[in-house]
Amino acid sequence: MINFFKKTAFPILLGAMLVTMIIDIYNPEYVVASFIGAALIMTVLFVIFGFFKRFKYVGGLFYVVVLLFFLFGMLSLLAMSFLGRAPLVFTEWFYGAQDASTYFLPYTLLVFFGFSFFFASVLFYFTQIIYRSAAVLLCMIVPFAIYAKRYENPSLIYIALVLAIFFGLMIHQRQMSDKNVVTVMDRSYILAAGTFVFAVLVVAMIFPKVEVTPLRQKLDDFIESLEMGVEGGRDSIGEFYTESLGSNFGSNPTGQIFFYVSAEEPLLLKIQSYDTYSGDRKWAIDKEYYEYGYDDWEDEARLDINRFIEAADGAIRENEDLREYIPYLPEQTDNKKTAYITPNEYMTRYILTTNRTYEIKGTEGNNFTPYRSGHGDVFIGNAALHEYKYKVYYYSQNTDIHSGVDRFVSQYSRESWEDVCDNLNMYDSAFQTVKNFRGDLYEAYEYYDSTYQPQSARMSLLAAEITEGCYSDYEKAVAIRDYFRSGEYTYMIGYEPTDSDIETFIFEDKTGLCVDYATAMTLLARECGLPARYTEGFNCTEELEPGFYVVRDEHAHAFCEVYISGYGWMTFDATPPSDELGEGEAAAVIDAKTIRTTVVVAVVAVLFAAVLVIIFPFIVEWIFLIRTGTSDRTKASVMIYVRIGKLLGKKYSFDYRPLTPVELCGKASELIGVDISAATSLTEKACYGKILPTKEEISLARECYKQVKKGIKKKR
Repeated sequence: MINFFKKTAFPILLGAMLVTMIIDIYNPEYVVASFIGAALIMTVLFVIFGFFKRFKYVGGLFYVVVLLFFLFGMLSLLAMSFLGRAPLVFTEWFYGAQDASTYFLPYTLLVFFGFSFFFASVLFYFTQIIYRSAAVLLCMIVPFAIYAKRYENPSLIYIALVLAIFFGLMIHQRQMSDKNVVTVMDRSYILAAGTFVFAVLVVAMIFPKVEVTPLRQKLDDFIESLEMGVEGGRDSIGEFYTESLGSNFGSNPTGQIFFYVSAEEPLLLKIQSYDTYSGDRKWAIDKEYYEYGYDDWEDEARLDINRFIEAADGAIRENEDLREYIPYLPEQTDNKKTAYITPNEYMTRYILTTNRTYEIKGTEGNNFTPYRSGHGDVFIGNAALHEYKYKVYYYSQNTDIHSGVDRFVSQYSRESWEDVCDNLNMYDSAFQTVKNFRGDLYEAYEYYDSTYQPQSARMSLLAAEITEGCYSDYEKAVAIRDYFRSGEYTYMIGYEPTDSDIETFIFEDKTGLCVDYATAMTLLARECGLPARYTEGFNCTEELEPGFYVVRDEHAHAFCEVYISGYGWMTFDATPPSDELGEGEAAAVIDAKTIRTTVVVAVVAVLFAAVLVIIFPFIVEWIFLIRTGTSDRTKASVMIYVRIGKLLGKKYSFDYRPLTPVELCGKASELIGVDISAATSLTEKACYGKILPTKEEISLARECYKQVKKGIKKKR
């Protein structure tokens, strides 16, 4: 039994620790139980594997039977997911936030038994059958890969213990596999191993820890934000948040799919707009615009730009003098589009919409009443959406811009647009349409007056400089957007600003997240006198196949909506695009957390190499010299003799053990010109003469050992 644990203790400890690391992600309250349980399971498996190892074919057959038994159990647990008997599918549980999901013990057992069997199989084969340190190292990567996929940090104590056990396994198993070396679990072995473990713990503890926002914390915050109600608002607005998530957009994504979208074009889909800037790169709502919603979408439909083109064209035919106010009038275009959106098992009450949605309908028998806030945020009042598809009818801004509407709106500021409305208002054919557009304009500037917050002098000066020479609202908005996309600014996921003030981002750092760009554009647009609102949603650009997109958590995005005279609310994305992606799609040019993680990992690797290659030999040498000075003098004389023999034998490739002390003395004199007679004669005196050496004799023998080391070094 003692020999069994000598051979298997390190592999079993390593496997149990790796299983515990994984279980700690999902059920940290079971950490102690999982370590003990995994160690027991692996011990039993090692005993069974060891017994059947002697029977080549029978042993292989038995392993297949055990493997099938484990696979059957795991597949039975997975079947609960596929048959709908589990509260959520296994993959979402595996990658999702456990704190935000329903507790389901069978999934924990699946992971526990599955990884226990896997680690036991691999570690037994590569430590007991054949020894392969590289294969053992690959086992260690598994839990770290899971942590990395979930963007979480393993505890430093786990890192230290796993590394210590791994290197202990390397040393111990190498000794156990060398039939020419007798491994003795004496005090020196324990002292050396203890020193190494202590060194690893110290290095792990003092080294700076990479800051990563855990996935469970990120999703917990996100779900909590969706559950917070708005004071004074309708109860059904449970998905809206009084303050924006702001810098949470800098958290690392998981790739989880929230929605599927079938559409003709990439879309910026909005969740919610915010009104007042509260500092620290965060926004808050103005309750006036989040009062009772309504399901009457006719007002938005009346603001179709095609209606205005038709009305203006009729008025011009009656009076050609109106050309003075409308020098350019585009052709009508078919800008009505439809998008089909399906939540992916994601409970939500908000409805993804485009900026100019004019109607929403449920499909496949999914009837619900859509409500809309004062500036277009849409939610449902009867139940949360879950695996139901709905249709969003909207006016495509992309179609408008590409059909000459940008040229049309470039003609007007607020004042000149009011002149156009005043003159067209006199014609019956245009009266109602103009009334709708003019009423929308007044509402937009009423919103501007109630939400405008004066900025600093240098913010006002920058806004003026950016829009210098711009006449129309549209030209000003485009100028501000292009200012941030001109190459001077950098989009960086995970960037930690030097200051929470948005002016630090604009004037100094010039590096940030989509939140920073949307905030900056909204504030600068308002400084130019334009109604603007900060908006959060998703950048729907990942096309799986033509016309079919997925919306993941990593597509969470912030952008700006600006009211353009002659058109209405228009979406502007000031975040710099990536060359590899489509125009307007914000991408991670640099991932700051990835850079920091890479640097830290590289530094840790170099540090460990330095410890192993440089420091560790000195520690071993120091311990050896101390032991020869403090141990029993007879034992010390033998230790010195053996150490000299090993040094010479390793350097000149011979086995010192068959040699007599006199022959070894002759070898040393012949090979490196060093006289070690003081050490060899002392060994004969102590071992064969049973005479206790004196301290002076031990000192002379130690001096012989030092001379041998110097002699070998000179011969190099």
